[in-house]
Amino acid sequence: MQTYAWTHQARAMPQLLSATEARRNTSGLSSKIQTPYWVLDFSYVPCGLFRGGSKGRPWQERVAGEAHLYPPEFPFWEDSRPVGGSFHSAYMLFLGGEHAGLGALTGNPRGFARLMDAKGILGLRLRELALIGHHRGEGGFWQAHGVFFEILDLLLKSKPLGEENYKVVEAGWEPAQPPIVAGVRKFIEAHLARPVTMDEIARHLNVSVSTLSHQYKSACGETPMETRMRMVLNVAKSLLMKGSPLKKIAEETGFCDIYHLSKAFKRVEGVSPRAYLLRQGGI
Repeated sequence: MQTYAWTHQARAMPQLLSATEARRNTSGLSSKIQTPYWVLDFSYVPCGLFRGGSKGRPWQERVAGEAHLYPPEFPFWEDSRPVGGSFHSAYMLFLGGEHAGLGALTGNPRGFARLMDAKGILGLRLRELALIGHHRGEGGFWQAHGVFFEILDLLLKSKPLGEENYKVVEAGWEPAQPPIVAGVRKFIEAHLARPVTMDEIARHLNVSVSTLSHQYKSACGETPMETRMRMVLNVAKSLLMKGSPLKKIAEETGFCDIYHLSKAFKRVEGVSPRAYLLRQGGI
Protein backbone atom coordinates (compact mmCIF):
# COMPACT_ATOMS: atom_id res chain seq x y z
CA MET A 1 0.00 0.00 0.00
CA GLN A 2 1.13 3.53 -0.78
CA THR A 3 -0.52 6.36 1.08
CA TYR A 4 0.22 9.86 2.27
CA ALA A 5 -1.65 12.66 4.07
CA TRP A 6 -0.44 16.22 3.50
CA THR A 7 -0.34 18.68 6.43
CA HIS A 8 0.67 21.77 4.44
CA GLN A 9 -2.00 24.46 4.79
CA ALA A 10 -2.69 26.29 1.53
CA ARG A 11 -4.87 29.38 1.33
CA ALA A 12 -6.47 28.30 -1.91
CA MET A 13 -9.41 25.95 -2.17
CA PRO A 14 -9.92 23.18 -3.04
CA GLN A 15 -7.14 21.26 -1.30
CA LEU A 16 -5.91 17.68 -1.48
CA LEU A 17 -5.65 15.97 1.91
CA SER A 18 -4.50 12.42 1.20
CA ALA A 19 -4.01 9.87 -1.57
CA THR A 20 -3.91 6.09 -1.27
CA GLU A 21 -3.38 3.15 -3.61
CA ALA A 22 -4.28 -0.15 -1.95
CA ARG A 23 -4.05 -3.83 -2.79
CA ARG A 24 -5.82 -6.09 -0.31
CA ASN A 25 -6.45 -9.77 0.09
CA THR A 26 -8.96 -9.67 2.91
CA SER A 27 -12.70 -9.89 2.40
CA GLY A 28 -15.51 -8.50 4.44
CA LEU A 29 -18.47 -6.20 4.80
CA SER A 30 -17.57 -2.68 5.88
CA SER A 31 -19.43 -0.71 8.47
CA LYS A 32 -20.83 2.64 7.38
CA ILE A 33 -18.13 4.85 5.83
CA GLN A 34 -18.77 8.55 6.26
CA THR A 35 -16.18 11.33 6.24
CA PRO A 36 -16.29 15.15 6.50
CA TYR A 37 -14.30 15.27 3.26
CA TRP A 38 -14.88 14.72 -0.44
CA VAL A 39 -13.92 11.21 -1.57
CA LEU A 40 -12.92 9.99 -5.03
CA ASP A 41 -12.58 6.20 -5.08
CA PHE A 42 -11.37 4.23 -8.13
CA SER A 43 -11.49 0.44 -8.78
CA TYR A 44 -8.73 -1.06 -10.95
CA VAL A 45 -10.35 -4.50 -10.78
CA PRO A 46 -13.83 -5.74 -9.76
CA CYS A 47 -14.12 -4.87 -6.07
CA GLY A 48 -17.38 -6.49 -5.03
CA LEU A 49 -20.44 -4.47 -4.11
CA PHE A 50 -21.30 -1.02 -2.77
CA ARG A 51 -24.31 0.99 -1.79
CA GLY A 52 -24.56 4.68 -1.02
CA GLY A 53 -26.93 7.00 0.79
CA SER A 54 -28.73 4.63 3.13
CA LYS A 55 -28.92 0.99 4.13
CA GLY A 56 -32.25 0.74 2.38
CA ARG A 57 -30.72 1.16 -1.04
CA PRO A 58 -29.84 -1.94 -3.05
CA TRP A 59 -26.29 -3.21 -3.41
CA GLN A 60 -24.64 -2.45 -6.75
CA GLU A 61 -21.68 -4.05 -8.46
CA ARG A 62 -18.39 -2.19 -8.16
CA VAL A 63 -16.79 -2.95 -11.52
CA ALA A 64 -13.26 -2.39 -12.84
CA GLY A 65 -12.54 1.03 -14.33
CA GLU A 66 -15.16 2.82 -12.27
CA ALA A 67 -14.80 5.78 -9.94
CA HIS A 68 -17.20 7.03 -7.28
CA LEU A 69 -17.34 10.66 -6.15
CA TYR A 70 -18.87 11.14 -2.71
CA PRO A 71 -19.55 14.58 -1.15
CA PRO A 72 -18.79 15.25 2.53
CA GLU A 73 -20.88 13.31 5.07
CA PHE A 74 -22.27 11.00 2.39
CA PRO A 75 -22.63 7.47 3.88
CA PHE A 76 -21.61 4.41 1.86
CA TRP A 77 -20.86 0.73 2.42
CA GLU A 78 -18.55 -1.74 0.66
CA ASP A 79 -18.71 -5.54 0.47
CA SER A 80 -15.63 -7.29 -0.94
CA ARG A 81 -16.84 -10.82 -0.13
CA PRO A 82 -18.11 -11.55 -3.70
CA VAL A 83 -14.53 -11.22 -5.05
CA GLY A 84 -12.88 -13.12 -2.24
CA GLY A 85 -11.29 -10.01 -0.81
CA SER A 86 -8.68 -9.62 -3.54
CA PHE A 87 -9.00 -6.13 -4.94
CA HIS A 88 -6.98 -3.15 -6.10
CA SER A 89 -8.24 0.41 -5.67
CA ALA A 90 -7.10 3.99 -5.13
CA TYR A 91 -8.77 6.93 -3.49
CA MET A 92 -8.17 10.50 -2.41
CA LEU A 93 -9.70 12.73 0.24
CA PHE A 94 -9.97 16.45 -0.37
CA LEU A 95 -11.62 19.70 0.65
CA GLY A 96 -13.45 22.31 -1.38
CA GLY A 97 -15.08 20.23 -4.08
CA GLU A 98 -18.10 22.50 -3.84
CA HIS A 99 -15.89 25.49 -4.74
CA ALA A 100 -14.68 23.63 -7.83
CA GLY A 101 -18.26 22.97 -8.97
CA LEU A 102 -18.42 19.26 -8.17
CA GLY A 103 -21.86 19.72 -6.66
CA ALA A 104 -23.15 19.68 -10.24
CA LEU A 105 -22.09 16.01 -10.44
CA THR A 106 -23.37 14.89 -7.04
CA GLY A 107 -26.54 16.99 -6.94
CA ASN A 108 -28.69 14.18 -8.37
CA PRO A 109 -31.28 12.25 -6.32
CA ARG A 110 -28.74 9.52 -5.43
CA GLY A 111 -26.35 12.09 -3.97
CA PHE A 112 -23.12 10.85 -5.55
CA ALA A 113 -21.51 10.45 -8.97
CA ARG A 114 -20.51 7.21 -10.67
CA LEU A 115 -17.85 7.73 -13.36
CA MET A 116 -17.12 5.15 -16.04
CA ASP A 117 -13.39 5.23 -16.83
CA ALA A 118 -12.59 2.24 -19.04
CA LYS A 119 -9.20 3.70 -20.02
CA GLY A 120 -8.20 4.13 -16.39
CA ILE A 121 -7.41 7.84 -16.78
CA LEU A 122 -8.42 8.64 -13.20
CA GLY A 123 -6.70 5.51 -11.96
CA LEU A 124 -3.37 6.63 -13.42
CA ARG A 125 -3.68 10.08 -11.84
CA LEU A 126 -4.60 8.66 -8.44
CA ARG A 127 -1.67 6.27 -8.56
CA GLU A 128 0.61 9.18 -9.40
CA LEU A 129 -0.68 11.09 -6.38
CA ALA A 130 0.02 8.17 -4.07
CA LEU A 131 3.54 7.76 -5.47
CA ILE A 132 4.32 11.46 -5.08
CA GLY A 133 3.28 11.29 -1.44
CA HIS A 134 5.19 8.04 -0.84
CA HIS A 135 8.45 9.31 -2.35
CA ARG A 136 8.40 13.05 -1.65
CA GLY A 137 6.18 13.51 1.40
CA GLU A 138 5.52 17.16 2.32
CA GLY A 139 7.99 18.23 -0.36
CA GLY A 140 5.62 16.90 -2.98
CA PHE A 141 2.67 19.04 -1.86
CA TRP A 142 2.58 21.35 -4.88
CA GLN A 143 3.51 18.65 -7.38
CA ALA A 144 0.65 16.55 -6.02
CA HIS A 145 -1.73 19.49 -6.30
CA GLY A 146 -0.84 19.86 -9.97
CA VAL A 147 -2.08 16.31 -10.51
CA PHE A 148 -5.02 16.90 -8.18
CA PHE A 149 -6.23 19.83 -10.28
CA GLU A 150 -5.90 17.69 -13.41
CA ILE A 151 -8.23 15.21 -11.73
CA LEU A 152 -10.74 17.95 -10.90
CA ASP A 153 -10.62 19.05 -14.54
CA LEU A 154 -11.32 15.48 -15.68
CA LEU A 155 -14.28 15.24 -13.31
CA LEU A 156 -15.76 18.52 -14.48
CA LYS A 157 -15.33 17.55 -18.15
CA SER A 158 -16.91 14.13 -17.71
CA LYS A 159 -19.81 13.41 -20.05
CA PRO A 160 -23.27 12.95 -18.43
CA LEU A 161 -24.90 9.60 -19.15
CA GLY A 162 -28.06 10.13 -17.10
CA GLU A 163 -28.89 10.10 -13.38
CA GLU A 164 -25.68 9.68 -11.35
CA ASN A 165 -23.67 8.21 -14.23
CA TYR A 166 -20.86 9.94 -16.14
CA LYS A 167 -18.15 8.97 -18.60
CA VAL A 168 -14.57 10.17 -18.12
CA VAL A 169 -13.04 11.53 -21.31
CA GLU A 170 -9.49 12.35 -22.31
CA ALA A 171 -7.99 15.58 -21.01
CA GLY A 172 -8.51 18.37 -23.47
CA TRP A 173 -11.69 16.84 -24.89
CA GLU A 174 -14.36 19.35 -25.79
CA PRO A 175 -17.85 18.48 -27.01
CA ALA A 176 -18.50 19.28 -30.64
CA GLN A 177 -20.32 22.59 -30.86
CA PRO A 178 -23.29 23.05 -33.17
CA PRO A 179 -22.49 25.65 -35.86
CA ILE A 180 -24.94 28.11 -34.32
CA VAL A 181 -23.03 28.07 -31.01
CA ALA A 182 -19.68 28.73 -32.65
CA GLY A 183 -21.26 31.48 -34.76
CA VAL A 184 -22.82 33.23 -31.77
CA ARG A 185 -19.61 33.19 -29.74
CA LYS A 186 -17.47 34.36 -32.64
CA PHE A 187 -19.84 37.28 -33.27
CA ILE A 188 -19.96 38.22 -29.57
CA GLU A 189 -16.16 38.11 -29.25
CA ALA A 190 -15.83 40.43 -32.26
CA HIS A 191 -18.22 42.99 -30.71
CA LEU A 192 -17.48 42.86 -26.97
CA ALA A 193 -16.85 46.61 -26.82
CA ARG A 194 -20.45 47.46 -27.73
CA PRO A 195 -23.93 46.17 -26.92
CA VAL A 196 -25.44 43.69 -29.37
CA THR A 197 -29.01 42.41 -29.65
CA MET A 198 -30.58 39.06 -30.40
CA ASP A 199 -31.99 40.51 -33.63
CA GLU A 200 -28.50 41.52 -34.73
CA ILE A 201 -27.01 38.11 -33.97
CA ALA A 202 -29.89 36.31 -35.68
CA ARG A 203 -29.53 38.43 -38.82
CA HIS A 204 -25.78 37.78 -38.90
CA LEU A 205 -26.39 34.01 -38.69
CA ASN A 206 -29.35 34.14 -41.09
CA VAL A 207 -31.77 32.49 -38.64
CA SER A 208 -34.86 33.65 -36.81
CA VAL A 209 -34.62 34.96 -33.25
CA SER A 210 -36.72 32.05 -32.00
CA THR A 211 -34.48 29.49 -33.73
CA LEU A 212 -31.39 31.20 -32.35
CA SER A 213 -32.79 31.31 -28.84
CA HIS A 214 -34.04 27.70 -28.79
CA GLN A 215 -31.02 26.03 -30.41
CA TYR A 216 -28.44 27.99 -28.47
CA LYS A 217 -30.05 27.44 -25.07
CA SER A 218 -30.56 23.74 -25.79
CA ALA A 219 -26.85 23.38 -26.57
CA CYS A 220 -25.40 25.67 -23.89
CA GLY A 221 -27.94 25.91 -21.11
CA GLU A 222 -27.93 29.71 -21.29
CA THR A 223 -29.06 32.43 -23.70
CA PRO A 224 -26.72 34.27 -26.08
CA MET A 225 -27.17 37.40 -23.95
CA GLU A 226 -26.15 35.51 -20.81
CA THR A 227 -23.09 34.23 -22.64
CA ARG A 228 -22.24 37.76 -23.74
CA MET A 229 -22.58 39.13 -20.22
CA ARG A 230 -20.34 36.40 -18.83
CA MET A 231 -17.71 37.08 -21.50
CA VAL A 232 -17.90 40.84 -20.94
CA LEU A 233 -17.52 40.48 -17.19
CA ASN A 234 -14.56 38.14 -17.64
CA VAL A 235 -12.88 40.95 -19.60
CA ALA A 236 -13.88 43.43 -16.89
CA LYS A 237 -12.39 41.23 -14.17
CA SER A 238 -9.15 40.89 -16.11
CA LEU A 239 -8.90 44.67 -16.56
CA LEU A 240 -9.68 45.20 -12.87
CA MET A 241 -6.81 42.94 -11.87
CA LYS A 242 -4.51 44.89 -14.21
CA GLY A 243 -5.41 48.15 -12.45
CA SER A 244 -7.58 49.76 -15.14
CA PRO A 245 -9.96 52.46 -13.80
CA LEU A 246 -13.66 51.63 -13.83
CA LYS A 247 -14.44 54.35 -16.37
CA LYS A 248 -12.05 52.83 -18.90
CA ILE A 249 -13.34 49.31 -18.18
CA ALA A 250 -16.92 50.47 -18.80
CA GLU A 251 -15.88 51.96 -22.14
CA GLU A 252 -14.02 48.83 -23.25
CA THR A 253 -16.84 46.46 -22.31
CA GLY A 254 -19.76 48.32 -23.86
CA PHE A 255 -21.33 49.86 -20.74
CA CYS A 256 -22.46 53.47 -20.99
CA ASP A 257 -21.02 54.39 -17.58
CA ILE A 258 -19.57 53.10 -14.30
CA TYR A 259 -23.03 52.81 -12.73
CA HIS A 260 -24.31 50.32 -15.32
CA LEU A 261 -21.06 48.33 -15.21
CA SER A 262 -21.20 48.08 -11.42
CA LYS A 263 -24.89 47.14 -11.45
CA ALA A 264 -24.33 44.30 -13.94
CA PHE A 265 -21.19 43.17 -12.15
CA LYS A 266 -22.92 42.94 -8.78
CA ARG A 267 -25.96 41.16 -10.25
CA VAL A 268 -23.78 38.39 -11.70
CA GLU A 269 -20.85 38.23 -9.26
CA GLY A 270 -22.73 39.14 -6.08
CA VAL A 271 -20.28 41.94 -5.20
CA SER A 272 -19.27 45.30 -6.66
CA PRO A 273 -16.16 45.59 -8.85
CA ARG A 274 -14.21 47.23 -6.00
CA ALA A 275 -15.29 44.53 -3.52
CA TYR A 276 -14.29 41.86 -6.04
CA LEU A 277 -10.85 43.43 -6.42
CA LEU A 278 -10.37 43.57 -2.65
CA ARG A 279 -11.43 39.92 -2.37
CA GLN A 280 -8.77 38.98 -4.93
CA GLY A 281 -6.09 40.77 -2.95
CA GLY A 282 -6.09 43.99 -4.99
CA ILE A 283 -5.85 47.48 -3.57
